[in-house]
Amino acid sequence: ISASFDDVRGWPSNAKSEWQVLAVSDVHVDYSDNMAWIQGLPSYRACDVGGNVRSALVLAGDISHKVELIETTLRALVGKFDLVFYCPGNHELWMTRKSAASSSLDKFMDILELCDRIGVRCRPTKLNDCISIVPLFSWYSTNFNGFIAGDRAELSRSEQAFDAQCVWPPAVADPANPRFSSAPALAPFFSDLNHQIRTQHHC
Repeated sequence: ISASFDDVRGWPSNAKSEWQVLAVSDVHVDYSDNMAWIQGLPSYRACDVGGNVRSALVLAGDISHKVELIETTLRALVGKFDLVFYCPGNHELWMTRKSAASSSLDKFMDILELCDRIGVRCRPTKLNDCISIVPLFSWYSTNFNGFIAGDRAELSRSEQAFDAQCVWPPAVADPANPRFSSAPALAPFFSDLNHQIRTQHHC
């Protein structure tokens, strides 16, 4: 994957800026205490703290499975940091009866469109000559560490049921098992997205 991002010359750049980069994941704002923590964070924006050092937050997934909470969280963080970078996690792709999307992939694309609308970055950005932020989309793979699962029967019952709240379309999953989140085509699909977006940058 790293070879796909070897040409950074076309990336958006803030080459003369100094940056502090912070990272957090698994905020799970479905728990009210976690949402209160997000909303209670102070502003790290350079214009608010009166310094020349700009702030970038990397949010590495698992905000919530509810789109309205994802939006509320991201909007709150956009108001507290100069730049916010984000990769959706597995929990974001869980489906419920109230989900507007028809599948977890549709929901994933809806979340990326939401990020575009509110100024959250999901694509590579060069902060300065020393720092680049490169969000990578991914999904877990059954061939990690050399193990390759030929079918569901080779996985434990808990592995077969993991992330069963997701619903996958036939293009990336077995139509007979749309909730099987270890389908072999899922990890390559998300990995290929990184190649597709390398020339699609935020301005």
